[in-house]
Amino acid sequence: MLRKPVTIFWIITGLAAVLLLVFTLSLRSRALVQKSAGFTGTITGVDSAVYLYEQPSASSHIITLLDLGDPVIVTDSDGEENTLWYYVNSVKANGWLPADRVSRNPP
Repeated sequence: MLRKPVTIFWIITGLAAVLLLVFTLSLRSRALVQKSAGFTGTITGVDSAVYLYEQPSASSHIITLLDLGDPVIVTDSDGEENTLWYYVNSVKANGWLPADRVSRNPP
């Protein structure tokens, strides 16, 4: 007799857990594509250079290489392929690069 209420409890608990997971993933995707632009930054990372792309995708055409320490102005952002991308203006060219390769300059 106790078995049925316990089973129902675990079914409800499982459904609640799935709903929380879906909600969390939804919030993550919204945060990823949230616009962030209008600041100056510097190219950072572990590699000596960073690819600048035509589109916010690593499979897009490469425009040029930016060197570590190059100054950039971030003018737009986009979330593609679960990565936040920045559209930047630099002395060499304008294009897209992964946001984790730009360090924000202090205001």
